[in-house]
Amino acid sequence: MRRIFIAVPLLRKSDRSFPELSFELSKYSSLIKAVEPRYYHLTLKFFGSVEEDLCDRIISSFNGLSADFSPVAAEIKGLGCFPNTADPSVIWAGIRGADRELSVLHRLTEDFASGFGFSPETRPFSPHLTLGRVRRGRRLPLSLRNYIRDNGETFYGKTLISEVVLYESKLKPEGPEYYEIAKIELK
Repeated sequence: MRRIFIAVPLLRKSDRSFPELSFELSKYSSLIKAVEPRYYHLTLKFFGSVEEDLCDRIISSFNGLSADFSPVAAEIKGLGCFPNTADPSVIWAGIRGADRELSVLHRLTEDFASGFGFSPETRPFSPHLTLGRVRRGRRLPLSLRNYIRDNGETFYGKTLISEVVLYESKLKPEGPEYYEIAKIELK
């Protein structure tokens, strides 16, 4: 079994960190497991654990795809939480400015996955960059929840969406590691 997902890597060609934001979140490292900046991405489809033979078919088919899609600029802007700020499990930064293009990429990815029997995502597509996950059984203090709320429109940077990648995720005690299996360059 292999854990795989399709995503758009973010911040590959620009600054990978947000110093003020990273500093603020680091104060709560006992409550939050931060995502390493080198793994920042926008997930288009998470397949989960997939049998080896099906995984091979997905990889082969993904390698045969081509993109009739141009690279697009987007902004990293605003903080938020899933499912909500009162009792979050995920802290994220929004991806804005490429809504139409990202929605099309998401729909195409869902169509691709459905060809292998995967059900479409039922939740609305909400382009975001996961910054950290709240550790099980932990609650965020009011000070951090207020920080997130107060930075709901803060601009953090720009990124260029120029490729779509099929990744494998390997879970390790210190956090997941992502390995590029295949990619499609947007042209």
